[in-house]
Amino acid sequence: MHAWWKESIFYQIYPRSFYDSNNDGIGDLEGIIQKLDHLKSLGIDCIWLSPIFPSPHHDFGYDIAEYCAVDPIFGSLDIMDNLIEQASIRNIKIILDGVFNHTSIEHPWFLDSCRNGEKKDWYIWNEKANNWTSVFGGSAWTWHPIRKAHYLHSFAKEQPDINWSHPEVQKEILKIMEFWYKRGISGFRLDVFNCYAKDTQHTDNPKRKDILGLIGGFAYSFINQHHVYDRDRPELFPILRDMRKLADQYNAVLIGETLDENLRYNRASEYVGPELLHLTFHFQLLHTKWNPKKIKDSCMQLQKDFQSQCPTIVTSNHDFPRQSKRWGADERKRRIMALLTLTLRGVPFIYYGEEIGLPHISIPRASIQDPVGKKFWPFFSGRDGSRTPMQWSNDKFCGFSKTKPWLPTESKNLCTVHVQEEDPSSILHLYRALITLRKSHPVLHKGALKWLSSSKESLCYERYLEQERIVICINLSSRTITTPVQSGTIIFRIGSADLQTLQPYTAILIS
Repeated sequence: MHAWWKESIFYQIYPRSFYDSNNDGIGDLEGIIQKLDHLKSLGIDCIWLSPIFPSPHHDFGYDIAEYCAVDPIFGSLDIMDNLIEQASIRNIKIILDGVFNHTSIEHPWFLDSCRNGEKKDWYIWNEKANNWTSVFGGSAWTWHPIRKAHYLHSFAKEQPDINWSHPEVQKEILKIMEFWYKRGISGFRLDVFNCYAKDTQHTDNPKRKDILGLIGGFAYSFINQHHVYDRDRPELFPILRDMRKLADQYNAVLIGETLDENLRYNRASEYVGPELLHLTFHFQLLHTKWNPKKIKDSCMQLQKDFQSQCPTIVTSNHDFPRQSKRWGADERKRRIMALLTLTLRGVPFIYYGEEIGLPHISIPRASIQDPVGKKFWPFFSGRDGSRTPMQWSNDKFCGFSKTKPWLPTESKNLCTVHVQEEDPSSILHLYRALITLRKSHPVLHKGALKWLSSSKESLCYERYLEQERIVICINLSSRTITTPVQSGTIIFRIGSADLQTLQPYTAILIS
């Protein structure tokens, strides 16, 4: 079976914010169809769609009310089928967001469970709440007056956790996955998959006694305990094996999002294997501040953790501030991170808009949509700033819509697709060139990696495959440095750099 995913470049679309075809201020599936040629020209192989299922949108689609349908705000099943077909014509695959740890409180399963119906045990109930805490803050248990018991929600109270220990639940989720496989999708990104299995005795989690737990726990209770009974359970592995068996029948990929509040978390690789998931996300780089040594250490740790497996290279997504917020406004940094993403060993994931350097936008309190931002403001303003509409042109609302969008756009810069199409030196053209380079050199998507000795401000590594060898040298700092390279031919460069000298925030590839 061809491991197509190993050689693919993935592109995450947040559907609400990609392109609005019907001018209601919200992006939709037809809008994605109309912009497929942009992705084709970029060189994308597979689109990951954030949730498009019917939902009351308490957490913007991550609270699903029906799994085998499309929310009317995004379109219909027929339009979804057309998207799959039109993408396939362009040799682009589609994967969906599999949100299987929890549903919406409005899902028929939960409504039945609340009434002690046939699905009474499809969710996790407890007459007395234990000490488990929610990722969204506070207790992970909420009292239900009809059932007269507490239900578990690892996230918002509107997102009750499914009881994965129930055999019928496991069968039903597999049926849902097969429904979509048969419609032509090529896999799932599994939302917080490592939370599926819980200790059935509901044992209290032990308290953390380190500095992060003791101090951080006052403001955010989720991090003041070790989540050994509500996450990363041994019962998870049989679940993943069943998912993998089904996926293999359709040559589909399973990509796991490992829930992680510990910045040194490195268990993601444990869930990758021939009978488990194909890929998992490792978020250490996303947690890393712009410090050359720390970025270098994060990249090296990633490769070490996935030494015998294939890692993912992720520098942005819908849950983290955009690069401009985390790493500063200097575009040179985003350029060298683009090169890093597309030359490190692993499968690259590009978040929509990063190919044009879409900035993180500060959202006024009155305009905050994210429930987490509303709850924790002013300490945390939420995730809206990384979910703002794609900027296509200099028209009103940046060409995203003719109506005021659900989140604001920023048009005070040259960060639009139209402007960058006309500028050969733009970051959009850089992404295209890097993707073309990656695809034209098998060593960059198939080769092994060896770290080379370099200064603390730089990252130097060699990709090698049979007789092909490419050396990558990246200056992560604001000062000029020398490279460890003695000879070779520069086949690609970012900024002013030669074989021996790298100016600030520049890079070279040498064959």
